[in-house]
Amino acid sequence: MTWNEAVDGFLATHRSSTATQYRRALDDFATWYRGSYGDLPEPKLLTDEKIREWRAYLTSVKKYAASTVNLKLSALKGVLRHVGRHVEVNGVRKVQQPVDPLSARGLGRLLRAVKNHRWGPEWMYRRNVALVGLMARAGLRIGEVLGLDVEDVKLNGRSGWVVVRQGKGLKERRVPLSSRAREVLEAYLEARPKEATTSALSPIRSCQITMF
Repeated sequence: MTWNEAVDGFLATHRSSTATQYRRALDDFATWYRGSYGDLPEPKLLTDEKIREWRAYLTSVKKYAASTVNLKLSALKGVLRHVGRHVEVNGVRKVQQPVDPLSARGLGRLLRAVKNHRWGPEWMYRRNVALVGLMARAGLRIGEVLGLDVEDVKLNGRSGWVVVRQGKGLKERRVPLSSRAREVLEAYLEARPKEATTSALSPIRSCQITMF
């Protein structure tokens, strides 16, 4: 069975919308194969290695998204199944993109929302502002912030830092603080209940930072 006969037979078993997508994918493969090997592929003779070359071309040269690559591979493997072939070529995994950082405008809106939301006694409001400020201005994770003790905070007139003792990878590090981060921390420490029976920066380690 020729390439075109195999493709036509395979696509005849699919709905028109799916068949259209697969047709484009298979035309792309045929164009790549002809450019690489000088002729149309023979379905019965296609090897796993050639299909992996095609996959590498899609990811490394064309830089297609995982979903696009997997659709094209699915079409090709479907044609091969149609002629009684089975290949051991996996699709590609989708890489989870990192969360985009807040823009300056977005950060400003977040901090204003925290400041404008008053809940509970004064010290809790100042706590929320200080802890969110540590995350936003010093880059601390929420678990790192809630894990801080009062003694981990070092402030003076012109500088300050916090000591994160169990950060990512259980590594200790010292994180410098901006003037604004120091300011809201000082305001919170002044309002923090004197009768607190724990050394945690926030008297309740598992507290929720209620913003809305």
